[in-house]
Amino acid sequence: MEDISTQAENKHCGTSEVSTDQQLQQEVSTKTMNLFHRLHLEGRHHKLRATDVLRVTSAHSLQFHDSFAEEELIQTFIQKLLMMNYRARYIKSNKTNEEGHTEQGGNDTFKQELDCDDFFFNLRSVSNEGTSKSERIHPMDVQMALFHCADGFLKQLMVTKLSQCQYALPLLVPDPFTRQIEFPLWTFRQINKSWKIRNTNNETISQTQLIYKAETPMVFFFRFGSVSSSKSQLINSLINEKQHTFFHRNCPGSSRTRVLMDGMVEIAWFCPSGSYDDKLTDCVAFCNLHGDAGDHEKQLEILTEMSSVNVVLLPQLLRSDRSAATIQNLYRNRKPLICLFTPPDAFLPGDA
Repeated sequence: MEDISTQAENKHCGTSEVSTDQQLQQEVSTKTMNLFHRLHLEGRHHKLRATDVLRVTSAHSLQFHDSFAEEELIQTFIQKLLMMNYRARYIKSNKTNEEGHTEQGGNDTFKQELDCDDFFFNLRSVSNEGTSKSERIHPMDVQMALFHCADGFLKQLMVTKLSQCQYALPLLVPDPFTRQIEFPLWTFRQINKSWKIRNTNNETISQTQLIYKAETPMVFFFRFGSVSSSKSQLINSLINEKQHTFFHRNCPGSSRTRVLMDGMVEIAWFCPSGSYDDKLTDCVAFCNLHGDAGDHEKQLEILTEMSSVNVVLLPQLLRSDRSAATIQNLYRNRKPLICLFTPPDAFLPGDA
């Protein structure tokens, strides 16, 4: 991580302007403002303090519910996160679609069918006018909306708790309003990671380090175009098959209407236990760029330069593809490049 922090802070430590098409930028801005309005966060950009969220508003909010009113999502998420509830991200708004479907307490089959109906409705209802109130708010939009509205201390508290819940951490974060890129490495200062390795004499050695100081190899995952396989789910299988470290399309509460995740880079670590069945023999960082890498050239440039190994998912590779030149340059680099070809997915727009 020392290599990551040194290079990023020297080269991109502040922020970087992200150039976008004006019309697309307006659409994103509209959806962002609509999301913050639904979460009751208007005017709170970088203004929320820890004291604002440490208050327990009511006893029932700490109890288990399948879904919550939109105005309760922020408070519910942060309360669960502070209690290190590993299900903190699995919160759903109880908004229903325009056809009058409701989520009532019933059997699991009924709930699965209802989720499926909502899923297809959400795909049909996406428009240029922003996120409709009939569309369920994505759980990661709840997390990142709170992160964008938090002051420095609350951001650090959030990241520390995310780490304790074994969740991936925000590494490069585009501001939803200015499109500048934040590199909040300072929020990692309280995070320790422990792992065990075997030396040449087959002796087990335990190590514990502040993760922002640890020098670890880094594997960077990104994609071009829409692919049928979940990149985030693939990384999870390498780190811990039993833990959804990176939120993905098959996680509870997921939807196709996320607003704040595209262009964001998350990081998580594989920490070996020293056993013979460890998939990797040393601590390794995994970085994940959300969205089409072709739309986020600055993040792609930063991470491919810092990484030890680059892994790209794509449906095909033709000379005419806009990604061809980038992949060719990465191939010519001495750094290992792994290309994973998955069938194109014309129906689902990309990876969660």
